[in-house]
Amino acid sequence: MSSTTHLGTGLVAPQATAPEVPAAPAAPAAPAPHPRRRLLVGAALAGPVALAAQYLLSSAGLPRDDAGPWLAGLAEDPTAQTLSVVVYLVAMVAGIAAAATVALACGRRAPWLSGIAAALLAAGSVGGGGFAGMRLIAGVLAGEGGPAAAETWAAVQQGPPFLVLGPLVLMAVVGTVLAAVALVRARADVTVWAAPAYLAGFVLASGEFPTAVSVLGEALVLAALVPVARAALRG
Repeated sequence: MSSTTHLGTGLVAPQATAPEVPAAPAAPAAPAPHPRRRLLVGAALAGPVALAAQYLLSSAGLPRDDAGPWLAGLAEDPTAQTLSVVVYLVAMVAGIAAAATVALACGRRAPWLSGIAAALLAAGSVGGGGFAGMRLIAGVLAGEGGPAAAETWAAVQQGPPFLVLGPLVLMAVVGTVLAAVALVRARADVTVWAAPAYLAGFVLASGEFPTAVSVLGEALVLAALVPVARAALRG
């Protein structure tokens, strides 16, 4: 019996080994917003709340209304009127924070437009703060009462205070429109409905409508600022 040896008999073919693929590095976590930015955004959201409270505290009208009836409305509840002015001042400070928040949220998509809008809105808040001081003076005149007080306030309405502060408040109107346009351009970062809600809320809360409508307007502004604030924190 012959035995034949075949080459390769009993050998196991080596198994192919795939090259090791290095694991992809994990994406770095987004940095947490700076506490100062959180404070800024929180102040911005407090603005519509303060303005709504101001409307609930005072329904006497606007400083440009007829002097006699407006002063008579202020004299009905001086304490509530003073509180409303304090709350209004808080809202004006918060308005500057809201302007900066809009600029941060829209800075990537509409840097120039949002910056101009923020500057105009801040100027409007300064003008509103000036009118708050005028309302405190009007409260003193309302306490005195009489035709002389009405004549004094009518003279103020025609004088330098209104001529200086009035254009600043008008800047807030232009700034609001520009901010709404900036929000439209930044809708991918914010949300689609923020711009119309912001603009509609501003119109309803202009003080030209009953208190309930004004409060509803501020609620719309607050709702619009929530996604804006989120975008500002992400930025």
